[in-house]
Amino acid sequence: LQIEKDEIDLLLNAAIEAQSAWDFLYTVKKDDKALRQKEVDTQADFQLKNRQLQEVKTALQTAFVTKETSEQLLQQARLSASENVEMLREQLIDNTPCPVCGSESHPYVLHNQQLNHVLKTLEDLHQNNEKSYLDYFGTSNRLEQECKNLSQIIASQKTEISEKSALLATKSTIWEALFFAKKMEPITDEQKSVWIEEQIKDIKGEQLDLYLKIKAISDEKVQLEKDKITIPYT
Repeated sequence: LQIEKDEIDLLLNAAIEAQSAWDFLYTVKKDDKALRQKEVDTQADFQLKNRQLQEVKTALQTAFVTKETSEQLLQQARLSASENVEMLREQLIDNTPCPVCGSESHPYVLHNQQLNHVLKTLEDLHQNNEKSYLDYFGTSNRLEQECKNLSQIIASQKTEISEKSALLATKSTIWEALFFAKKMEPITDEQKSVWIEEQIKDIKGEQLDLYLKIKAISDEKVQLEKDKITIPYT
C-alpha cells in the first residue's frame, strides 16, 4: 500500500504541475490570440483612414484649384470694375449729369447695381471655396496624424506579438514534456482546466483512501503491540 500511495503522491504532484503549466499556457495563448486580433483590427482601421486620407488629398487639390480660380476671377472682376470707373471719369463733362447716376455733384462715384451684384456673387463664391479648402486642409492634417499614430501602434503590436510568440513557444515546449499533456490532447483547450481539476480531485480521493487504509493497518499494528504487552506470560 505504501508503494501505491507513493505512486499516487507522484501522480498528484504531476497533475498539480500540469494544472499550473496549462493555466499559464492557456493564458498566454489567449493573450497571443487577442493581440493578433487587435493588430488585424488596427490594420483595418489604418487601411480605412489611409483610403480616406487619399480621397481627402484629392479633394484638397481640387479645392485648391477651385479656390485659386475663384480668387483670380474676383481679382479680375475688381480690376475690370476699377477700369470701368476710370473710363467713365474720362467721359464726364463738367456740369453734365453722370450717365450712370445722374448726379452733378458726385460725378466720380459709380453706382452700378448689376456690377456690384456680380462682385458680391464672386466674393461669396470665393469665400465658400476658401472655407471648403480650409476644411479639407484640416481634415487632411487630422487623418495624416491618425495614420501616423496607427502606424506606431501597429509597430508596437508587432513587437508585442513577437515577444508573446516566443513566450508561447517556450511554455508549449514545457507543457508538451509533461505527463498529462498526452492525456489531455483529445480535450479542447476550453475544457482542459476543468478536466485536470477533476483529475486532481479524484487523485486526492484515492490518496485519502490509501492514507486511511495505511493508517488503519498502522493502528492495528500498534494495537497488536499493545495487546502483546498486556497479555500475561504463563
